Amino acid sequence: MDRVELDLLNLRAHRPATRRRSVRSAKAALRQGNTAQATVQQRDQARNAALELLARSVRMGHRRLALIRLTDALRHGVTIPAPLWQWCEQAAATLSPQDLDRLMPPLHEAACAGYRT
Repeated sequence: MDRVELDLLNLRAHRPATRRRSVRSAKAALRQGNTAQATVQQRDQARNAALELLARSVRMGHRRLALIRLTDALRHGVTIPAPLWQWCEQAAATLSPQDLDRLMPPLHEAACAGYRT
């Protein structure tokens, strides 16, 4: 499975400038929802933005970026759809051991964040 067809973010419906604005807006929402002062609404928007950015990276075929976006989504408590998990697993399998070593500590930390007491 090279790319996952997802309806989470329909990239073909937007012009390039609109897509850039959409990505910037999603990144801003992610940053705002990541602060201690974030409201419940900002945290919800951050979760949605994290999932949108992950889905976009997958659709674009950006393996390393998708794994970074996976980390962001996990840190925000996003439930990752199975197709995205599968794609990210396949993407991780294509990376060198050195790249995985650099990515794995943040991924492990993000995955375990909800289990800390």
